[in-house]
Amino acid sequence: MSAKNAKKKIILTTIAMIQEKGYGNVTTNHIAKNAKVSIGTLYYHFPDGKPSILMAIVEEKFEWLIKRSPKINIDIRNLDDLKSSVEYKKFLFNVIEQHRKGRALLAAMEAEYLMNEKLVQKLIDTFGEEPNIFLDLFKHIFKGKTEEIEGFNTKIMKIINILEALIHRHTFFPQKFGSDEEIVEILIDITTTLIKRYFS
Repeated sequence: MSAKNAKKKIILTTIAMIQEKGYGNVTTNHIAKNAKVSIGTLYYHFPDGKPSILMAIVEEKFEWLIKRSPKINIDIRNLDDLKSSVEYKKFLFNVIEQHRKGRALLAAMEAEYLMNEKLVQKLIDTFGEEPNIFLDLFKHIFKGKTEEIEGFNTKIMKIINILEALIHRHTFFPQKFGSDEEIVEILIDITTTLIKRYFS
């Protein structure tokens, strides 16, 4: 097996095992055995073991999610336009669905984040502090004005982090927020409220 194939096999095996058994129940020995590679090969490609593999999965899934996310074309002249935008609703439904499909991996990431500050920093270094799924949307909404607005990225990141946190909670505990339709309405209300707060 080539080095490239071995690395890919380890990643795919880990994803399947996390989805089947849960992140906490998977060890590097289990992964190596199921991927039919030696433990030495696994650590050659992923020196930190599970956190390194998880980082590779996050990179792969993040790129996939960006590609799958719908392109936003919203003609926003005021916040009422955003609140009534069918396109923004579609966007939010899509983001929720992609999070739901990756629920087991989200749980793995959150578990690792709580124990591993270095992984969090590595993710920030790799992706920057801007989740591009939402960033492109907000740049479109504020088209041509992002450079003029003082502290634009910092303010937008606060909004994005709140939206992401709620989507994550809804992914794990849907009964707390109700249906997808209900959480989408909540997310739209929060978006417009926070834009007013930070940009009025």
